[in-house]
Amino acid sequence: MIAQLAIAVLTATLPTQPDLPTDPAQRAATKAMRGDHGTLKPWQREGYTLILSTGATANRTLVLTAYYGTEPDGIRDRYGNPCTYRTCASNRLPRHAYVWTERSNLRQVLDCGARSNDSRARRVGGAGAVWVDVWYRSARHARAAGIDGWGPVRGAVVSR
Repeated sequence: MIAQLAIAVLTATLPTQPDLPTDPAQRAATKAMRGDHGTLKPWQREGYTLILSTGATANRTLVLTAYYGTEPDGIRDRYGNPCTYRTCASNRLPRHAYVWTERSNLRQVLDCGARSNDSRARRVGGAGAVWVDVWYRSARHARAAGIDGWGPVRGAVVSR
């Protein structure tokens, strides 16, 4: 009985968090913008702000693959810039669009790839599926994020 009272008192005195959106992209953007994950880089702030201000939701089918910093194509993007955790590639999304999934978190389309990836993504994920190749330091890092092969996921896409 005393333990139940103590739990009730502690629960009543803990600060409550405001309701978070039910959509995973909106929820992630809300948490990022309020500082739950530390200080954002300027590109992250821009991406999450766009997700919130446009009302973008995780309503797109994205077929994720990964490329790595250990591969020749994973060192620099097509424009000569170093690949980083900001980088993803897509042929059907506009350059500089922001892509968010629960597996890859926020990325920006800064690279592109072989056109054959687009048709394979449609075969794997359906007619509206879009291929997105997400950069990781190594295959181990990609697998840890759950990106290993051609996996359709729900995600949000927003352009500048």
